[in-house]
Amino acid sequence: MIRPSKWIGLIGAAGLLECAICGCSAIDSLTQKFMHSDKSSQNETPQVQEANDAIFLGERQAPALGQAVAAAVLGRYGLVSDPKLTRYVNLVGLTMASVSDRPDGNWCFAVLNTDQVNSYGGPDGYVMITLGALRQMHDEAELAGVLGNEISHVIHHDAMHAAQAALRPRTPATTQSTLTADQRNARFGQAADAVAEVVLVKGYDSSQEDAADAGAVSLLLAAGYDPASYLKFVQRMAQAQPQGGVAVFPTHPGLSDRAAKIQGQISQLSAAGGRSNQGRFVEQTAAQ
Repeated sequence: MIRPSKWIGLIGAAGLLECAICGCSAIDSLTQKFMHSDKSSQNETPQVQEANDAIFLGERQAPALGQAVAAAVLGRYGLVSDPKLTRYVNLVGLTMASVSDRPDGNWCFAVLNTDQVNSYGGPDGYVMITLGALRQMHDEAELAGVLGNEISHVIHHDAMHAAQAALRPRTPATTQSTLTADQRNARFGQAADAVAEVVLVKGYDSSQEDAADAGAVSLLLAAGYDPASYLKFVQRMAQAQPQGGVAVFPTHPGLSDRAAKIQGQISQLSAAGGRSNQGRFVEQTAAQ
């Protein structure tokens, strides 16, 4: 895996990181972004904020961590060079984000150039889906459901929470103010690597995945999509899970159990109907 801490050195030398995802303008060096971040935390108590800041995994570090994770994912797979497809995925993703708890967040969506079937969500709104996953989809509501799942992971800070649990026990108890610049950079590199490992390799636990699926269904309903499409997609992917070989959605485990829970949620909410937009999906993805 190309670790974000390696990218930090490259970015620091260049001064700027070009944000290839969805055509964003150039952004500051990850370390500079981190060092001067004044983003306040709305969900952490002062005690929790201080503890998380010490390991560089607090909410105020989310923007720089998100950039680092995005760099790691792009370094592994690269982007699909298709402006029409990228614009379409961004429009669907932004539609879902607009009905979330973070409608004005830093949402950025991209298509990764790999046949693997998976999707990824980094801190602060960087959401990526593989070309392989898109090729398995039948309509726009299926795409919206997968993006909604990742949006929910981002909003819940799932990758950061998993990294916090891994790093806190083995990180000396200090505050940022007692560290030198080199120590702060090293701590941030460790934090970025830990988050990237969750997103790219380890994935999420069942409780996080269940909550993200529940969030996806709620977002689908709020956006006017048919949640049954998302259910059908998860069911198909569960059936397509190979015996050996490359797994389907390897960082999003338990597809069969997830499908059953999604079906239960839809039934409980009496959430029938909504748009699938199959024709538009086929037209927008035809070149792939």
